[in-house]
Order: sequence, then C-alpha cells, then structure tokens
Amino acid sequence: MTCARPTLGPEDVAAIGALCKCALNWEVLLESANRHGVSPLLYWHLREQISQAAPSAPMQLLRARFEKNAYRNLFLTGELLKVLDALKDGNIRVLAYKGPVQAALLYGNLALREMSDLDLLIEPATFPAARKLLLGLGFKPALRFTPRQEASRLRSDCEYEFVSLDKIVCLDVHWNIAPPHMGQVFYFDDLWQRRGTLLLGGRSLATFSAEDLVVILAVHGGKHLWKRLCWLSDFAKCLQAPNLDWAILRTRGRAARAEGMLLLALSLAQGVMDVQLPAELSIAANANPALQGIATRIERNLFRPELNVETDVARWLALLRLSDSGWDGVRRVARFAFGSGPREWQTVSLPDSLFGLYPLLRIAALLRQAPSLLFSRSPAPAERQIRMQKT
Repeated sequence: MTCARPTLGPEDVAAIGALCKCALNWEVLLESANRHGVSPLLYWHLREQISQAAPSAPMQLLRARFEKNAYRNLFLTGELLKVLDALKDGNIRVLAYKGPVQAALLYGNLALREMSDLDLLIEPATFPAARKLLLGLGFKPALRFTPRQEASRLRSDCEYEFVSLDKIVCLDVHWNIAPPHMGQVFYFDDLWQRRGTLLLGGRSLATFSAEDLVVILAVHGGKHLWKRLCWLSDFAKCLQAPNLDWAILRTRGRAARAEGMLLLALSLAQGVMDVQLPAELSIAANANPALQGIATRIERNLFRPELNVETDVARWLALLRLSDSGWDGVRRVARFAFGSGPREWQTVSLPDSLFGLYPLLRIAALLRQAPSLLFSRSPAPAERQIRMQKT
C-alpha cells in the first residue's frame, strides 16, 4: 500500500526496504498491484529507492509491465491530441481529463499511471456534432442500441462510449460528470470558466481547475466505493497541488451535492495515503459515524477481493448514506430502482415496443440481490473508533 503513494518519505523507504528483505509473497504482491492499477508506481518506487533489495525476477516482470504501459500511454496521448484537434476545428469546447491528462498533471510522467481509455467532457448540446466528428475520425459506438435505448441513454446517463475501428482505442465522451441518478450537479459553463491549462505534447489543453478535479475524483471513486488503490493515489496526488484552495474545496463539494463523497475521499486519503488535511476538513470527515463506517469497510476489504465485490444493492445503500440530504437520497433510490441501462438491454433483448418493461427487469434483479444484504456485516462501533484514533 505504501508504494501506491505518489511520493515516499524517508520512513516509507525504510519500511519498504525492510519488507523486501523479508519472505514476501511476490506473486500475491504483483497480482494485487495489477488488480489495483498501481504496478507502474510499485516498479518506479522499487527501482528508484530500493531495487537492490528486491529479487530480480519480480523486478523484471514489473519492468516489462512498466514499459508496455509506457508505450501504450504514449500511443493514447497521440490519439487524444488528434481527437482534441478535430473537436477544436469543429468549434466544440472540450475539457480533457483522466488518462494522459491526469498522468501528466498529477505525476509529471505519462508512464506512472495506467489508463485503459480516453475521457472528454463536452457541452450536452454539442454531443450530436461531436459524434459526427468522431465517426469521421474512424470511431464507432462501442455498443449497439435501438432508437428507444439510444434516446434513453442520452437522457438518463452522462457518457457515451466509442471505440476505434481496430478496437484499440476506447473513448468516453461525457456530457456530465455523473449520471442523474447519482444526484450530483455539475455545470459545464462553470467548469469551463474555472478551467486550467496543461501543456501536453506541445499543445495547450483545457482541463479542470485543481478544486474541481478534487471533487470530480471524489465522485468517481465514491461511485465505485474506492475499490482500486490507483484512484486513491490520484486523489492524494491531486490534494498536493500547490495551487489548491482548501478554503473553497468544501464549498465546491456542497455546490455539486457531493459533500458526503468528498469527505469520504478525504477520510480515506488521510487514513490510507497518510495525507495531512486541514483541521477543519479532518474534523468534518471524522465526525460523521455513517461516513466512518463506510470508510472502515472500504479499508478493511481493500486487499480482500472476495469481500470487495459489493452487490448493486449494497453499493447503493452505502451511496444513500453519503447523500447530502434526505431528498437527494430519495431521488437516488427512485432513479436507481426504476431506471434501466445497457446492462439490462444487453442481458434481455426487447423490441422498442416493449421498452417499458426494462424497469421491471431491473427491479427483479435488485430483489434477487437483496437477501445477500442480510449476510453483510457493517463495521462494529469498536472498529470505527480504532480507525478514528488512527487518523
């Protein structure tokens, strides 16, 4: 877990060196690093700090992974620049994030972050024009939808997946940060007005401000209950931005109806990544018993993959507890329970004339998962207290 931290202190280096001299199970370590998307960071820290203490075979495997990831990231960066040039020529405002942008912005090195696709945020009204341009560049929709499904996706989701004809490049075009059923609220014009710039491949790219990126990463990680360390590593690194305005960070979270998710992310950054928070934010994160219970469960299951697979119902009950208000929670539950999406559409193929039956299929699937909640254990008060003392 220490090697997942963006930067290491002297005590971290000493601790890792001591561990490498022990009888480590390198097979488990490499599998866990791969699953959590932190193999590049693991290799980088071991190579830079204590390579002489690590066995040669695992280091060779990590090096091969590192180089393969670096080559792919350079290729994806080139593809991103081509897409951004086309959108610019089409007068489409776009904010690039995740992928190469996040690697360069947070780590200053494209090789230190794994990436599987490219992500862009555009204005909702410009999606038809952006889609036409992407089709002209050789991209196609990753999934096939009927007309009713397509209309529903554009209305009830926040992104649309495209893939290159050779299926090598995946491109996610977002028109919002989170889908409506999540309850968060972001406005493109506000994000654009506060945008920052990044020099990448000799080009100046528009991306999110430091404060907006913190909130956006908190929402992304919270939506998935922080199942991967790479997300926490990105978030912790984002908190180290020299221009981050801590005073307005919580205000931005509240404005986006994401204060609960922001505080959860801050609590995990403090507890897992050893990030030092301002006193006000640390107190706010640790004072919420429901939030601390979720954080404890996430930390406890982080390296126990058999317990880190939450059912949809369990995940959404946790997200419900993170809602900024009771009304937000009610809306999340209603939209989640009565909506439908690609999962249902790909599982059962119905003609558009029967499209209205998909919510019933979704409810049936949720009811099948509900009994598993009876066997899930919430963190005991003692566990929460131990964590609060630790942080």
